[in-house]
Amino acid sequence: MTSPHFDEGFYTALIAARSQFDLSDKFVVHPESGRSFSIRKGQTFRIIEAEGPQIGDVWFYNQFDPKKEHFWSNYTMVLEGVHMKKLSRLWSTMPKFRPMATVLEETVSSRGSPPHNIALGSFCTTESWELFTGMKGHNSCYMNGLQAIEPFGLSEYDLHDNLNVHMNVKIDGDTGDVSVEKTQCEKGDYIEFYAEIDLLVVLSVCPEGDGSSLRSGEITVRPLEVEVYDTYVEPKPFPEWSDWRPSLRQGFYPEDSNSRATTPQK
Repeated sequence: MTSPHFDEGFYTALIAARSQFDLSDKFVVHPESGRSFSIRKGQTFRIIEAEGPQIGDVWFYNQFDPKKEHFWSNYTMVLEGVHMKKLSRLWSTMPKFRPMATVLEETVSSRGSPPHNIALGSFCTTESWELFTGMKGHNSCYMNGLQAIEPFGLSEYDLHDNLNVHMNVKIDGDTGDVSVEKTQCEKGDYIEFYAEIDLLVVLSVCPEGDGSSLRSGEITVRPLEVEVYDTYVEPKPFPEWSDWRPSLRQGFYPEDSNSRATTPQK
């Protein structure tokens, strides 16, 4: 569904002006690694299949308050759907609860393939590799993400919900079973995000490669490329929520004391 406070015309004009964007930065994230990078509000960044099909895991944080505001996958799925498509928005946690980034483009579904960018909020861990394959100490997105956030004073307790990009995930509508299939992304495919706030972004090159590795036993892991663009377009301010907390401190039901929570009698 289309969430409230969404000005589609703003993003349509932004996309139409893409030829006026200027490339600000460009770098490669290599296999068995992760990287953190800052994105100013109003910039865009693309995560590109540099050499061929490759899954990536992405975390989004408020650049200036990463411990308190980060990507919230569950409510993003409620508002935007399971797969992030063109003009989908990524929402942050409470109490801010606002769009952090908006998808301007994702090229794989534009070719007629199913959407590949899923907001389940899951990432592979070294423990999950041991669980499914018996391999101990295997590289993982959890490991890559941890080494990328530690320079910012963050720890593994700060690795919260993430977005799986270029990942071909199927959900059975009858059983709810989730399965990962080989990605249909190709070299040059990308997903592009517009930053609604100042972001700290973390990208991991997933050791599952193209998504077929756990079934086939053959793992080819390729690098991912990131391009950052200056758009010269400031995001539209998101409305402030009404502050209900003073009412909570005073009691929601001042005229009906029986409705208030009470301490159980011993």
